[in-house]
Amino acid sequence: MINEINEIPVQAIDCYHANRDLQLPLQVPYIGMGSSFYAPLCLKYTGKHILPEQGSELFYAQDEKRSLCQEAVLLSQSGKSSETLWCRELVDTYTAITNDPCSDLATHPKAKRVIELHAGVERASATKSFVNTLISLYCGLGFSSEIEEAIQSVEERMNYFEETGRRVASSLTQVLEASDHSGLYVIGSGPNYGVALQGALILSECIKHTFCGLSMGQYDHGPKETAKGSFVLAIHTKNAALSRSRQLMEKIYSYGATVQTIEEFELEDSISPIATIMAINFTAYFVAESLGMKATFDVGEKVTEVE
Repeated sequence: MINEINEIPVQAIDCYHANRDLQLPLQVPYIGMGSSFYAPLCLKYTGKHILPEQGSELFYAQDEKRSLCQEAVLLSQSGKSSETLWCRELVDTYTAITNDPCSDLATHPKAKRVIELHAGVERASATKSFVNTLISLYCGLGFSSEIEEAIQSVEERMNYFEETGRRVASSLTQVLEASDHSGLYVIGSGPNYGVALQGALILSECIKHTFCGLSMGQYDHGPKETAKGSFVLAIHTKNAALSRSRQLMEKIYSYGATVQTIEEFELEDSISPIATIMAINFTAYFVAESLGMKATFDVGEKVTEVE
C-alpha cells in the first residue's frame, strides 16, 4: 500500500494530461459504489449540479426494470462492480469512468464514451484510483485550469502528508490499544464530506475497526454525545464551516474525545480533497503496520462482484 500511495502524484499527472480537456454532463446521475460514489459527492458539494447515486440503492429502488434516464455517468475503478453494472439497465447511454478500458463497463454497447483513470495497478485500498477519479471529474466539470497546480502542490508536500499521517496514526493507535472506544469518526464539510466517507472506508478496510464518515454538521446533530472515549479525525479547510468545526472539536475534547485534525489551507476548499485524502491514506497504512495487519482484504476481495 505504501508504494501505491507514493505513486499517486505521478499517476495523477498522467490522468490530468489525458483528461484535461474532458467535458462531463450536468444534471444527470453519477452512479457508483464505495470510492466511485464518494468522489462525485465531493464534486456535488463544490456546487456542481450533478446527481451522485449509489448503484445498489438506485437499482433496488426500480421495481420495474425500465430506463430511468437517457444519459448517466457510471463509475467503477475495476469496471466490474456488480451494482454499477446492473444500472446499465436503467439508462439509455452512459459515459464510463474506469481504470480498465477493456472491462465490462467500458465495452458495453451503451457506453458511448470511456474515460480512463490511468491509475496503474492497484492491489490495496482505492488510493490512486480515488484521486484520479477526482481529477477526471474536476477536469470534466470545469476545474481543469486549477488541477495541474494542485497536483504539483500535493507532490511537493508528500513529506508533510506522511508526517501528518504518522501523527494521526500514533494517536489513533494509542486509542485502539488502550481500551474499548465509544466511536471512531472521520468528519468533513462541503467537498470533504466525500473525503470523510472515503477516509472511513479506507481506515475500516486497513485497520479492521469500524469508522464512521460524517459531515461535521451531521456529527453535531447527535453523534457528538459519544464523545467520551471516542476518536475523531476532523478535516479542516478554508470554508465557512471552519470556525464551527474548531469550536465543536474543542467541546468534544473537553468531554473526553481524542481529537486529531488534518488541515489543508494551501488549496482552495473546492479542490482540497485531492490533498486531504493523502494524510488519511498514510494514516491507514501506519496504523495497519503498527497493529500488524497483513492484508487489506480478508472477508472479501478488492472488487465486489455479486452473483
